[in-house]
Amino acid sequence: MLLAGLRRRDRAVGLLAIRWRLPNACFDTDRDTIDSFLALVSATALHSEFFRHQQDLLRDAERRTALGNLARAISHDLSNSFGVIQPLLDTLRREANAGTLDRADLIRDLDTLERYVTASVRIFRGLLSFAHGSVEEAQSLEIEGCLDEVLSLLDRGLKTSGIEVVQEIPPDLPRLYARRQEIEQLFLNLLTNAKESMPEGGRLTIRAWLENEGTDQTIGLSIADTGRGIRAEDLPRVFEPFYSTKQGGTGLGLDICRSIVWEYDGGLWLDSDVGRGTVVQVRLPVRGLSGKPSRG
Repeated sequence: MLLAGLRRRDRAVGLLAIRWRLPNACFDTDRDTIDSFLALVSATALHSEFFRHQQDLLRDAERRTALGNLARAISHDLSNSFGVIQPLLDTLRREANAGTLDRADLIRDLDTLERYVTASVRIFRGLLSFAHGSVEEAQSLEIEGCLDEVLSLLDRGLKTSGIEVVQEIPPDLPRLYARRQEIEQLFLNLLTNAKESMPEGGRLTIRAWLENEGTDQTIGLSIADTGRGIRAEDLPRVFEPFYSTKQGGTGLGLDICRSIVWEYDGGLWLDSDVGRGTVVQVRLPVRGLSGKPSRG
């Protein structure tokens, strides 16, 4: 065995050990050759150590960035819920103080609060699952059922804003094999964007249809509003993380939606005209995450 210390600029950077499997296999010429390469090996070892250090710094930066993105995404999701919970609580408090609280309205409002609290709890559970490395199990979902669940969360806000909701969902639409939380999050973000674009009221039209009859089926979905629309110069950037056309917006809603759709090998497109409204179209393969058509 031959042992050689590796040094670089008077700094020990390692130890080179070479073992010969047969006796008397090492010659003086071998030692001379190895000695001539020691400087290069030392430099390589030093650079390797430096590279590992830079990798550690990069991974640490990526972790901080990921945590920042996650925090912003959670803030965006929870703001949808708290944006309803807080005004509703204020309304209930005013009506209670004025003695005008109606029992039927109280029950309805409590049901709404319960739905939004449940949605918030679901977000926190998803965060805990992410922290523990677990993922929600995919299941066979009915698109209309997921839409109804999200619309029930937004119902009061839609009515208060004077927004008419029109649904055109065929009853025989195939079920989708997917994670419920992701699909409902997709619908919640898109419908919330549509609602916020119509502060003075309007029409929200939700359509769904089946494309590509046969084994490779795709569910098409469109969400159209008659709101303010998006300027042509802003359209190319609406999917950029943290870019928002709304005051106080996080710029994460559409980016999250696109990430969810891409997870299912689907597509997401947006068309908008200022003063006429916005149409968002989604395509989701029926096979979902299973790679096979969902049978229900």
